[in-house]
Amino acid sequence: MDEKNIINGHQKFSEEVIQNYLKDIKEEHVMLNILEQILKTCKDENENIDKKLKDQKMKEFILNSQNKPEYDLSKDIINQVSKNERFIRPLLDIVSENNVPKRGVNVLEINLSNAIMALETDYYLASNQIYPINVDYTIAHNSIENLHKDYKNKSFKLIEWDHKNSSFPSGISTMDLMIYRDCRDLWHLEINNFLKEIYYKIQTKGFLLSIFRSKYTEPELALNQIFDIKNDSINDYDLVKRVNGFISAAQKIGFNVVCRKTDSIGSIAILFRKVLPMDSIKVEDNVIIEIDENYDKWLGVLRDKVKEINENKETNNETKNIWIIANDSSINGIIGLTNCLRQEPGGERIRCIFDYNKEMKFPPDFNSKPFSDILTNELGINVIRDGKLGTYRHLRIPKLHDKTESNDYYLNVGPNGDLSSLQWFDSKNIAFNESFINLDNRIIPQIRCNIYSTGINFRDVLLASGIFCDII
Repeated sequence: MDEKNIINGHQKFSEEVIQNYLKDIKEEHVMLNILEQILKTCKDENENIDKKLKDQKMKEFILNSQNKPEYDLSKDIINQVSKNERFIRPLLDIVSENNVPKRGVNVLEINLSNAIMALETDYYLASNQIYPINVDYTIAHNSIENLHKDYKNKSFKLIEWDHKNSSFPSGISTMDLMIYRDCRDLWHLEINNFLKEIYYKIQTKGFLLSIFRSKYTEPELALNQIFDIKNDSINDYDLVKRVNGFISAAQKIGFNVVCRKTDSIGSIAILFRKVLPMDSIKVEDNVIIEIDENYDKWLGVLRDKVKEINENKETNNETKNIWIIANDSSINGIIGLTNCLRQEPGGERIRCIFDYNKEMKFPPDFNSKPFSDILTNELGINVIRDGKLGTYRHLRIPKLHDKTESNDYYLNVGPNGDLSSLQWFDSKNIAFNESFINLDNRIIPQIRCNIYSTGINFRDVLLASGIFCDII
């Protein structure tokens, strides 16, 4: 056992990479810290592995490290992926998008690990792109005292849940969204009864977001074996079986799977919706309107139908919706239209289906897939593209996404006139011309040169701000 071959005798990284990480072990590098500490305990004063004391020292470390927060694997960067924007925000945006016209959302997070998702979830929900909403957030945890101060100082409601003696947190009102973070401590619960409790505490057409691990990395498998004092470690097969069992039980109770999202490591997020039984939905009650560039044909019809539903809210059943459908162009504009209409009075009854590939026949057959699923899930935005059913979501681009190392660069502004956008640009992305024609119609040759130092005068400021036009 040495520093190069910590896991299963395989050298995964170069010595230089390992040493760089070991010099600066961050709080989220829990597995690396544990492996480093195990290695240290097995060495003598001369930094050699003590083979005689290795097993004894390792057992002592395992016993002493139990319940220490710095060795909590739920805090490791691998288990923090579920809070990543690209992983979790698309699912939360679906919840926000289908929360209209309400201006608030009640959320319960059931999470016994220390990888609490409240801060990120609260931010993504509150900053919804349609309009800001108020988030009433509750966290159910088995040890409120051990939660990080960031969650205690926020306006989150904290509930202590003794999961060993109670099948579900008490004092819970009806929620619009429940977030369930699976962990080994909850595997003893009877899954059907637990999901029934969740089902009864979620509003009709509310959502359940479940986060699971579906695969272990090699370092995790190694640590599971090392810390397996009770000889009950689990493997990837057990994880997959857990996920499939949860999905099957949820669907039997009355949840529909709306979306699944996986990362590249081993986490999976599943968004469920509490839907009405299919036999209670009458296809003939739904209004179907096809839209295209001929506005005179459908705009008046759409206006009258929205007005009719809005004026008869008391008598209309909750399955009567207006479905606007487009398949005439890939840039039809139906999604923007739907988002706008859903904010108007009666707009909560509007849904859209966008056939990107222009393959759908009109009217759609709501008794066959994927349209039967669309009808049952009742999501506001539905996109069919390349044979798949989904939606479009907005994601922020990383600040340095367009940065690259270069030895050939130039200084310029981004938007003309915005001095705050002054930055270095890679010259390789600019087509180089050996000459150009100026305003006097003269050919001016361009010469590449190396600049070692230069000054900036007032003319440069005027040029960068867009006030001064440079004429040669």
